[in-house]
Amino acid sequence: MPYYQLLMPEGVLTSSSRSKIAKEVTHIHCEETGAPESFVHVLFQEIKKGTQYTAGEIDDQVGSSWA
Repeated sequence: MPYYQLLMPEGVLTSSSRSKIAKEVTHIHCEETGAPESFVHVLFQEIKKGTQYTAGEIDDQVGSSWA
């Protein structure tokens, strides 16, 4: 079963936005593969400020370049 994991800064997406994105990911996957919708899993994972490191240093800019 396909499993799509999407990472984003905390608070960027609303519940409605997540739902729309999950439906589109599911639609595209099924259209391209012929798989049933029930096979597709989409996980949204929020990254909290102060939990991301770049080059071994805390990266407080998480999300600033993602917007």
